[in-house]
Amino acid sequence: MAAIVAAIALLGGAARAAEAFGATLEPGYTHVETDVTGERGPSTHESSDVLSQKYRLSYDAAITDHLDASAGLTLLDDRGWTRTDGISSDTHSRTSTYFGRLTLGTQVLNAGVGADRREQSTTGTTTGDFVTESYTGYATWRPLELPELDLRASHMNTFDKSHLAQDTTTDGAFFSARYNTPRSDLRYLLSWVRTTDHLRDSRTTAVEQAALGSRTDTLFAGHTSTYVSARVQSRNTLTESGGAGATVARQQLPVAGLSGIETFPATTENIVLAANPLLIDGNTTATAGVNVGYAPALAGDRDLRDVGARFGDETTSVNTLYVWFDRQLAADVGRTLAAGVQVYQSIDNERWTAVALAKPAEPSPFENRLEITIPETQARFLKVVLRPLAVGVTTDVAFRDVFITELQTLLVLPAALVPRHQSALVVAATAFARTSILRSPDFAHDLSVDVSHDSDNPRTRYSLVNGLTLGQKLTAWLVGRARAQRQDQDAGRGHEGSWEWSAALIGNPLPTAYWTLTYSGKAAEQLTSQVSAPGAPATTVRLTTISHSLSALGRADWYDGISTQANATGSIATQGDRTAQSFQASGTTSLTPNTVVTGSIGGLYSRSLTSSPETGDVLTQFARVDASLSVTPAPALSGAGTVSRVLLGAKLTTLGTLQLNYSPLRGDVQLGVAYSSTLDTAAGTRTQIFTPSLRWNLRRNVSLTSSYTWLRNVVPVQTLVSRALSATLLVTL
Repeated sequence: MAAIVAAIALLGGAARAAEAFGATLEPGYTHVETDVTGERGPSTHESSDVLSQKYRLSYDAAITDHLDASAGLTLLDDRGWTRTDGISSDTHSRTSTYFGRLTLGTQVLNAGVGADRREQSTTGTTTGDFVTESYTGYATWRPLELPELDLRASHMNTFDKSHLAQDTTTDGAFFSARYNTPRSDLRYLLSWVRTTDHLRDSRTTAVEQAALGSRTDTLFAGHTSTYVSARVQSRNTLTESGGAGATVARQQLPVAGLSGIETFPATTENIVLAANPLLIDGNTTATAGVNVGYAPALAGDRDLRDVGARFGDETTSVNTLYVWFDRQLAADVGRTLAAGVQVYQSIDNERWTAVALAKPAEPSPFENRLEITIPETQARFLKVVLRPLAVGVTTDVAFRDVFITELQTLLVLPAALVPRHQSALVVAATAFARTSILRSPDFAHDLSVDVSHDSDNPRTRYSLVNGLTLGQKLTAWLVGRARAQRQDQDAGRGHEGSWEWSAALIGNPLPTAYWTLTYSGKAAEQLTSQVSAPGAPATTVRLTTISHSLSALGRADWYDGISTQANATGSIATQGDRTAQSFQASGTTSLTPNTVVTGSIGGLYSRSLTSSPETGDVLTQFARVDASLSVTPAPALSGAGTVSRVLLGAKLTTLGTLQLNYSPLRGDVQLGVAYSSTLDTAAGTRTQIFTPSLRWNLRRNVSLTSSYTWLRNVVPVQTLVSRALSATLLVTL
């Protein structure tokens, strides 16, 4: 660190250039009146006032053309007074942040040092006051045609002021080297991290090294394309514990992040999550695109949100999960999100089974995250299910959108159960090759191999896929495709194999119409554990599952602004004397007669039948029709409405939403009016929100924003009516 500072000072010289001071003042006031009337019980009246103050002061200076300095402080202060049926309570929370930076930037060398301190205090709640201090330094060297070097160091203290709940210090040093060419990429990573728990007198030191390499090539005059990669990673851990209750946390690194929204016909137990690498990129501040605020509920979206991870094997142990958010959670918001948390596991990212929580999930008092504890679990896939905030949980517009930023998976063990010295070595390799056998028709063979070995688990895991693909343009508007592949793998449970095949016809007879017809099948061998009798040991049984599916999709644009799309899918799967059949069809017609009006109407029908000796035949049917209409007669006026009617299902239901927006004034004085209403007849709920707002630019860099929100939420057991008035002054200097 001292060498970096010295280099910056020498390169900076004594020159002094432009300086800039900045300040932001943002005081605000909110008054909320809430009445809750029970179906039979007495009503409750709550009144609250919140005075909020946000101040930021910054200083930026360009010392030379390449050397910059910056410093600043931020103060957030909220005072609240609440009266519930004549009983008063006060709260006061304050967060102050101080920072300083010195950075050097050239075409080849970049370096910098920084210091941050954040203090948080809250009265009137059980949350204690705590402090976070961090000191960082970095240097990067990126010369042309030579390896890129990156060095980083950090020191962080996290503690509550009474030193009773938490007092930890984390030191880290990280070095990486990278050399890449148009066809190859070589990397070396080295990290050293020491975590000290002063309260429990424990210390964990971890040293990790990793060497990674990949290369792409084309062979045989371009007929074959190849990709190979390899990774060697070692981890050495030293644990020193002298106090009772000390724990050691090891972050388990998944190979892929996953996310999804449980939109019908998907359910928590049956859904395929899509890849979302932002969930595991290590950045806990950048959004991963999953919104659990109350904005979805305002639009009639009550679907659950899933965030998950895929591991490289089925033997990675996890007992703790952290779900990070892009903002600090208020107490009521954190408790509400934590209350709806569920955890599930899967072996194929299709069928999920619940994992019991070891204790209720809870928001962290120190970080922007939920902390979830489960029994030690080994699974290929793990996911956390969250329910977005319902309307009425909070009237704070800051939580209209709450985005998940990261999902971390850890194994936390008592220090007494962890060996003093631990070491692990992981070796993994991947190879892929695709060879074009014929140009016309397009006939090719592909081969992919994945092999990995972990010293913690001596079993070598592998996956081998051999595939043939065929494609041919049959006529001017008809294309045919087919594929067959064989997969053999051992993911930690022994050898498993499967055959997969598919064929498709794609037609485009008119520029405004196309259709597809696809058939696919799979025969898979799976190893499962079965218990023949109560108390008897489990035995491993090899089962074969054969499945077939047929799907069709068609779309036509009849006229300008009128289009129709329809699709249908049927499948059947058998496993011994068990059978599962499913069918689903849906269709939608969209109408856009002009630039003012847009509408659509559609329907969906699904049917599933499962048969087994234990349950017999179980039939499930569902049918729904949907309609939507949006109107924008003028730039300042818009409206939208949706109606869904469930015709077949567990309960006949009507879901409806209505939204209106009107902005009659624009310019220095901006006036807006918004109204939304949602209806759910099955749940017996209705929510209405009316929000007029005003923004007045008093002068340059000075603006006043005020809004009034009327909310009425009716559920079978009670009615909630809330009225909130807020005003905020923003001054930028």
